[in-house]
Amino acid sequence: MNINQNLKNLYAAQQGLNSYNSYKNKTKNGERVNDNLFDTADYNNDNKVTKNDLTKINNDIKNLEKSDKTYDLNNDGKLDIKDILAFEASADINGDGKVSDAEKNFLKEVKADMIEKMKDKKDNVEFDVNGDGKVNAKDVSDFLNLTGRNYDYRESNDSLDKYLTSFQNQLNYKVANLNGGSSINLEDLAVIDQRLEIANDIAKGDASAKWLSADYKKQSDVNGDGKVDQKDVQILTDMHASLCSQLGVTRTEMDKVRKDYSDAQAKEKQLTTETKNAETALKNAKTATSNAQKAVNTAQENKQSAQKTLNSATNTANKKLNTLNSAKKTQETAQNAYNTTTANLTTAKNRLAEYQKLLKTAKGYDKELYQDAIKNIKSDIKRLEKEQKTKKENLDKAKSKTKTAQSAYDKAAKAKTDAQTKLNNANTKLTNANNTLAAKKKAQTTAQNAYNNKNNQLKTAQTNLKNAKTKNDKVLSYYTKAVSLNQEESKNQTNSYNSKLKTQQNELEKAQKNQKSAQTSFDKASKEANNKLSALNTAKKTQDNAQKLYNAVTTNLTTAKNRLAEYKNKLKTAKGYDKELCQDAIKNIESDIKRLEKEQKTKKENLDKAKSKTKTAQSAYDKAAKAKTDAQTKLDNAKKTATKEQQDVNNLKNSYNKTKKY
Repeated sequence: MNINQNLKNLYAAQQGLNSYNSYKNKTKNGERVNDNLFDTADYNNDNKVTKNDLTKINNDIKNLEKSDKTYDLNNDGKLDIKDILAFEASADINGDGKVSDAEKNFLKEVKADMIEKMKDKKDNVEFDVNGDGKVNAKDVSDFLNLTGRNYDYRESNDSLDKYLTSFQNQLNYKVANLNGGSSINLEDLAVIDQRLEIANDIAKGDASAKWLSADYKKQSDVNGDGKVDQKDVQILTDMHASLCSQLGVTRTEMDKVRKDYSDAQAKEKQLTTETKNAETALKNAKTATSNAQKAVNTAQENKQSAQKTLNSATNTANKKLNTLNSAKKTQETAQNAYNTTTANLTTAKNRLAEYQKLLKTAKGYDKELYQDAIKNIKSDIKRLEKEQKTKKENLDKAKSKTKTAQSAYDKAAKAKTDAQTKLNNANTKLTNANNTLAAKKKAQTTAQNAYNNKNNQLKTAQTNLKNAKTKNDKVLSYYTKAVSLNQEESKNQTNSYNSKLKTQQNELEKAQKNQKSAQTSFDKASKEANNKLSALNTAKKTQDNAQKLYNAVTTNLTTAKNRLAEYKNKLKTAKGYDKELCQDAIKNIESDIKRLEKEQKTKKENLDKAKSKTKTAQSAYDKAAKAKTDAQTKLDNAKKTATKEQQDVNNLKNSYNKTKKY
């Protein structure tokens, strides 16, 4: 294997990248960096490790990996299959006399890159083994001469062996495709069979080959060495055996292949219908689930609203209860104060009666004492009666407040009870909605599983149909049928088909362009209609507001005029101070009327402007809506036309596939 300078430079750049990353990690972690690591990381040799080194490394790697010369392992100036075959998994890249793990790992990457670059080449470049500008049986022969063996990836897990296996299979395919069709089929097998028979006759020197034309002989020289011999026979024999194996077209299998194809068509059709039905059921189930979810959301919102109402009612009831308790406490205090005063008054009256009784029999100093006591008691009674009256008034007021507070609390308590009932109902509805949603989800899951099952069955049936069709296509014409009998007919038929297909595809392309243009026009018209509708709604809202303002000022003006008439009537009979009041009121009202009339005029002008704008907006929207409807009609027609043209293309293809010759 030739280790060219580009490959050495790519290895150096890869090592530089590894060293750069290692150097940065070590310096970041505060680890010691040895001179060798620094020297490798210093890729541009400026005695420092910076981003400039990384930039140069990445540029070198990119440019070197892009160049085919890097992978030119046989030193012939190009990358081809010979370089793949020249590859070695172990080599001394840097010339230090030994092969390191880094070099082995690098070569693994080189191998993968070489394979990918080969795959990216055009077919005639990738598979042109001998470099003569064409791919034919000679390339197969040269490939076998280069490798010395047939490749089979099952013998190895190595990516190179797998690629060479794929390369050989694709090369055989291209060479075996002798009729130039889109795939290897019975016609190719018939051509190979015919050429193998000719090659055998020529190689054996059979007298029957003497009548063959030079052109036929040339066609049998598949390896292109200028003669027809056992090498050509061997290549054609291998191709013939390979195609027989691939096509599997013995007569005893023909009926089974056709029956399998017919059964597969029926099964696919049946499952297509069942899958479509399952899809419709799933769609309905999803709609039901969506509706159930909306119901749950609505129930949840109603519950939250009911809870909010209950919380508010509870807070109000608690406040009213506190007010009631406070009122009751105040009443109780007033009652106790009244009772105390009443008791004191009763005691004073009893003492007065007692002293008045004693006064009747008292004499001297005792009489004076009783008289003073009676005087004081009467004074206390007078004070207590006055105090009792006050306490009674306070008690009555407290009772009134208690009664009012009790009424307010009863009302709030009822509102709380009603709110609780609504919340309970909302909870019940939410529970029912959740149960319904769960049932709908379960039904949707069942429908989804049914759809998935049918869809999987349909995919399997489609795969089976595809395989059955492939086999059926291979046996439509038995491979022993001579190619010369149908080749010209097939060619004419193909040319006619291609011409018709091109015309039909042009019509389809034209229809699709029209559809795309119609879609663009519709989207534009739809957007314009939406904008005009938004403008119309805004204008209507503005008009509504202007109307409300005008109505309000008109109502106020009417009220003011009525009040003016009322006060003027009162003025006719008013006297003195009342007359002055009426005159002042009339003056103020007349001022208000004047102001309101001016304001009414302004509001009327604003209303008229708003109505004019609404009318303009309505006209613009009607025009945009009509344009949208017209665009929709054009779009629908364009879609129908495109669908029809697509169906015509499909029908043409299906018709050709059913009748074309093999």
